[in-house]
Amino acid sequence: MKREEKCRLLVIIPNYNMGKETLNNRKKMLENMGIGATDITVEDICGGPDSIESEYDEVMAGKYILDRIRTASKNEFDAIIIYCANDPVINAAREISEIPVIGPGYTSIMIAQDLAANYSFVTVLDKMIPLVRRKISAFGFDHARCASIRSIGVEVTELDRNKDALYEHVLEVCRKCKDEDGAHAIVLGCLGMAGFGKRISEALKIPVLDPAEVCIKYAELICVAGLMYSAKATDKSILSKERRKTKKVDYTGMTKAGEATVRMAIYAAQMYYHLTYQMVQDYGEEAATKTIKKAM
Repeated sequence: MKREEKCRLLVIIPNYNMGKETLNNRKKMLENMGIGATDITVEDICGGPDSIESEYDEVMAGKYILDRIRTASKNEFDAIIIYCANDPVINAAREISEIPVIGPGYTSIMIAQDLAANYSFVTVLDKMIPLVRRKISAFGFDHARCASIRSIGVEVTELDRNKDALYEHVLEVCRKCKDEDGAHAIVLGCLGMAGFGKRISEALKIPVLDPAEVCIKYAELICVAGLMYSAKATDKSILSKERRKTKKVDYTGMTKAGEATVRMAIYAAQMYYHLTYQMVQDYGEEAATKTIKKAM
């Protein structure tokens, strides 16, 4: 990527059916975090859970995350961000992607450990704490560097209801991490807390990492530097298998309008498949078939 070119990021939020307004708001927020030349596309997943609060949720969302990453071409994007601090299916995603796939959780903890002797991790619910501990181990980080893991006791789907009240609550939890747990830095462990990092850092006078901003800046760094995750660390044979299974569309000679129409048709077909699959999973084959026939 040339320095003067735009950095094109695909941000996949692993939540189902978020709504156009919410996605647009998230896009505007992330664009404000990036450099002016960064082009950000924000999408949710077309099936699965409405939030990730367990390993089961990660598995259920994983298929839809991977399906979208499979179709993300390097001609369209320079990097992909899986917009969740749990970094769901991050290694599988890198196996099938020809561009960098970035996990906000790993990246934020990595930087926190560089900025401070230790850090605290603030997640959403108490039940997530064991999962966070397992993630830290999976990331290969030293648990001795983690001063504490605290939760704010708010479900992911409730985080947008009252941002002012949420900020005050998160600030108080972070203050306990600093004063009671001795944290030198704090990682906000849910992207629903995006936008709080700098404000809390100024209030507490220690680094507070906002994974939303961290992953955008890190993606820009990788894009501008022209870097890619090592092929030695990832089984790229999966990507070649996927390419053999997937027939590529030749857009040569098409007008821009024609190419856009074909791409939209392909996307619509993929959406139809995923929605049909989800209906069968949720309601059973017979009920799903009746519903589809009525709609046709």
